[in-house]
Amino acid sequence: MRSLSKMLFGGRRRSAGERLLNTKLIACDLDGTLLNRDEIIGTATVLLIRKIESLGIPFILITRRHHQAVEPYAEQLRMSQPIISLDGGITRLLHSDSTLATIEFDQEFALDIIDEVLQTTGAECSVITPDRFLFSRPDLLLPSYYLHWNIETEVATGFDDVRGSILEIVVTGGYYPINTILNYVESKMGEGELKLRMYESHTHSDLWYLEVRSAQATKQIALERLLPRYGATMDQVIGIGDHYNDLEFCERSGYVVAVKNAVRELREMADFITSHASDDEGVNEFLEHFLKARGVDPHDTPELQAEPEGRRKRSR
Repeated sequence: MRSLSKMLFGGRRRSAGERLLNTKLIACDLDGTLLNRDEIIGTATVLLIRKIESLGIPFILITRRHHQAVEPYAEQLRMSQPIISLDGGITRLLHSDSTLATIEFDQEFALDIIDEVLQTTGAECSVITPDRFLFSRPDLLLPSYYLHWNIETEVATGFDDVRGSILEIVVTGGYYPINTILNYVESKMGEGELKLRMYESHTHSDLWYLEVRSAQATKQIALERLLPRYGATMDQVIGIGDHYNDLEFCERSGYVVAVKNAVRELREMADFITSHASDDEGVNEFLEHFLKARGVDPHDTPELQAEPEGRRKRSR
């Protein structure tokens, strides 16, 4: 348990107020947390985040989306901080041609998995790299959240040219072909080498998916590697999230915020739970609370201007 481990190994457990004031960085999830029902960052939220950053507190986006799908939101926030995307697989600055960090798995093994998929009847694959989303066929059906990324895609005539940059493989097909690939990968992988997730399509009952990526590609690991840039440690981080992929980095953060719609496990570890869901911009409750704790009026922002509604870009 989060609180028990910190009491046992961290000496006296600091109060929530002390931990709030000890903050050097805020790491916030995007979907289901920062985005409202229109899947944008609301004007009030933008102003509050800019106010927090004006105090010298970096605000980091940490998300399952691909980097390219996060850039419109980072632009809206005028963000100069690195973005942690693809669940920790990519750490990159806005509009940068190079990444600060990528977490890939053995590329020979990745190519072997792709070959196995392409030789298996009833299975197709897509490959995610830092800059591209490659499909084995143009009409490939993918989970909706991948399609909503709105990033550059192309049909691959071959996958050898992505050697050294494969971050994730998504296998698509029927239940038995997907199981065949799963068994192949499990028989070849080393202990703790890969993270595998097999699940059924919500929209097509005869369609299944298998996601394959490095076990090291987590939000927690990517965030820990980024913290020296700010001279911060995890107990000086505020973690804000809603879903299971946020549990690890939030559990290790000094202060945890859960939106109302968060999974039970995250709400149970939270120091602050919003009374409104992300759809209703519930995250603003905490952002205002944080500013007040720092002695700042959250509504006194005359020097900060929000982007006009018409200039917002949607990635979903």
